[in-house]
Amino acid sequence: MLALVTGSTGHIGPYVVRALLAAGHQVRAGVHGDATILAGLDVERVALDVRKRATLDRAMAGVDVVFHLAAFISVEPDDEVTMQAVNVDGVRNTAEAALAAGVARFVHVSSVHAYATWRLRSPLVESGARALGPEHPTYDRSKARGEPALRAVMAQGLHATIINPVGVVGPGDHRPSLMGGTMLQMYRKELPVLPKGGFCWVDVRDVADAAVAAMHLGAPGDNHLLSSGTLTPRDFHRHACEAGGGGAVLWLPNALLRPIPTVAQALGARRMLPPGFTSDALYALATQLEVDSSHARLRLGFSPRPMSRSVADAFAWWREHGVLT
Repeated sequence: MLALVTGSTGHIGPYVVRALLAAGHQVRAGVHGDATILAGLDVERVALDVRKRATLDRAMAGVDVVFHLAAFISVEPDDEVTMQAVNVDGVRNTAEAALAAGVARFVHVSSVHAYATWRLRSPLVESGARALGPEHPTYDRSKARGEPALRAVMAQGLHATIINPVGVVGPGDHRPSLMGGTMLQMYRKELPVLPKGGFCWVDVRDVADAAVAAMHLGAPGDNHLLSSGTLTPRDFHRHACEAGGGGAVLWLPNALLRPIPTVAQALGARRMLPPGFTSDALYALATQLEVDSSHARLRLGFSPRPMSRSVADAFAWWREHGVLT
């Protein structure tokens, strides 16, 4: 079986590629930019941009299953145009190309951010409301709009299923991701002030395993929420200290910090703040989110590892690859 993986060079993509290879499948890796992370893997690489249908049509030739991971992740509201182009139009383009090519299965790796997550009274489940209103962060709205774009193509005959991981952490975070960058800033003592709060997280390897399981076990149109549990910034900072970094930190209420990015933007001082320190990022920490992953456990055999191991493994990977200096 030939599988196409879009977003193959991100954080999750290489683990999906490895899981498919381990299962004996052929892999065509859609590449957009540097592909060093795929070095040594027996895959066919193809240039792919989900904003350009022609590249998708070429990549789909002979493909049996598509794993759609390509996304533009940002907590910067100014990135709205790119988020729309990749997270909404890119999903539609990829799904339409798959349908036209006669692809048998389509696994869309979406996000928990497609859901409305603010101060829920009970754990989030797959039937929860979506983040479509203007009160939700820009990234969340883009992920929420991407799923109806996919479902419109499903109505034409595409067999697709969806997984919705929460925040992803773990080894192999080579770029790094937004949270990975924050963890490294903690390690390097670059964040003397941190917010209270917390969010749900899941290991990158468990997401990849769930995606591959969804290829055969995910029902058409189903969503599958993936979470291992909640960690706070204080938890991440503790792991940074255990890895040999970290330092003294002033812990402030999230409500006190959230207005700062907006004020800094108005004063033209946004660049004075650490990367990723935005109102949208602080919004996530204030949601007090809990997620029910029982559907993924039942349907996909999802069995996540403890987050303490995931964070420790992330720091170990960075140390092994010379990132922790």
